[in-house]
Amino acid sequence: MLSITVQEALKRPSFSDITILSGRDSLTRSFKWVHVIEKVDCSRLIDGGELILSTGIEWNKSEETALYFLQQLLDKNVAALCIELEDGLNSLPSSFIELADDHNFPIILFNEEVKFVTITQDLHRFLLEFEDTIWNDLETLFIKLNAAFVENKQIGDFLKILHQTLHEQVVFKQVNGQVWSFPLLSDRDRQRVESELQRSDNPYISAGVSSLNQEVGTIYLLKEKQFATKFEFISLTRCATFIGQSLLLTSQHQETRQLEENEWIKEILHESPDHQTVLNQLKKIDHLLDPNEISVAVIPLDSTRRGQAFSKKSLSYIMLSLRSIMNQNGFQIFATPDFHQNFFILLIINQRGRKDVLDRFKKAAREIGATKNKSLTNVDVNFMSVGIFVKDFSKLAHSYETAMKTYNHQKGKILLYQDLHINRLLGIMENNMEVEEIIRDYIGPIIEYDRNHRLNLLNTLELYLKNQCSKKQTAEELYIVRQTLYHRLEKIENLLNYDITTPQNRFMCEFAIYAFKYNDVE
Repeated sequence: MLSITVQEALKRPSFSDITILSGRDSLTRSFKWVHVIEKVDCSRLIDGGELILSTGIEWNKSEETALYFLQQLLDKNVAALCIELEDGLNSLPSSFIELADDHNFPIILFNEEVKFVTITQDLHRFLLEFEDTIWNDLETLFIKLNAAFVENKQIGDFLKILHQTLHEQVVFKQVNGQVWSFPLLSDRDRQRVESELQRSDNPYISAGVSSLNQEVGTIYLLKEKQFATKFEFISLTRCATFIGQSLLLTSQHQETRQLEENEWIKEILHESPDHQTVLNQLKKIDHLLDPNEISVAVIPLDSTRRGQAFSKKSLSYIMLSLRSIMNQNGFQIFATPDFHQNFFILLIINQRGRKDVLDRFKKAAREIGATKNKSLTNVDVNFMSVGIFVKDFSKLAHSYETAMKTYNHQKGKILLYQDLHINRLLGIMENNMEVEEIIRDYIGPIIEYDRNHRLNLLNTLELYLKNQCSKKQTAEELYIVRQTLYHRLEKIENLLNYDITTPQNRFMCEFAIYAFKYNDVE
């Protein structure tokens, strides 16, 4: 699809009286579509790369909602935001402009009343470079598809609208193998078309349908690519976008209902039923489920971090994101919010072999950590704390207990109980006076020296031991020259008065550092 820059758009007549509030250096950003948005929760309405028009009538009611709205645009990589403030909304919060400037994001303010419909039509004509008649057909198609989406129509309805516009056979094939078509194909033609679509070199024009950045199917126009027009390509892409949004909305409604029906999770964690009872409950929900082992994980419901109200709708969106990634790595998940404990509780079910379960989960965790869903909800998935995996489902309460212990060590990164390592031992030894004596005997002089001189020799010692006493690697990690490191190590050796490189001393020294950080002993 063609695109134009924000700078080129500002030369159009509708932008004759404007003020550029932020992102002046990024006016070379390009956009491929113009969208009018007023809703506060707008992320699922955005594909990315759009020019957004808005009056702020909904999202500019408070500083919190304004920042939330803007963060969604930033996360979706929107090209620019053009605002005409409604009467009564005299200004934008200063923090709103600061956030935009931090990301070099263009915000353009119309100084006089403008017609968004005029701007949209003008820019789309300029963008697509079509004849008026073709543009009118595309605009009509968009209106019809949007109406079908708002009315929550079925996939076949979208295909019918596209067929009525292009007068060609339309086929949608989902990744699960299900095939939709309009007009309806005979059994014989259906088999022929499905066989043709399986070929990687099939001649038909197509557009991928995605939901939450995952491909869910492909829509085809049974017309050879060499004879297809740009209008047909664009129409196919628009229809694919609406189908993807429709499937996402349907899935979100299903997730919301499932969350409401998952109260049984809290019951089994508190009542500890036997293995077979838990298995029966899982099979009742999904008879194809084959659970080898289960872990309990918790995510904090922090409604104060961004001043947002909690909603099951936002949780259902997060569940869709998690489910997509977890399923690809061999896990099924069930979840429920626990408002009393202020946690989101997940059952993570391993459906593959046990041998590589931790490696697969860590791979999924890396993928989850790379997503940009934090701004969509008050649940931060990067604070997920995961308990042990158990084969005996009567021990799920113990997995929950270890998940809560793991949460005590959270630093904003998905963490497994197995990765606590020595902290698991320190938890057992908590409040033990002998541990405090070990800390004082092995690193006490450094702690006192750091406190009196406002230095951090203890961090130097910790990194030195972590790097297998490699001076080169330690100096690089500390961003200092080796001569400075040599001076610090000499000071550490003088303070400790023992050889830290012997196996016994090194072990006890590292243990003392872990214990000090765990107990925060003064």
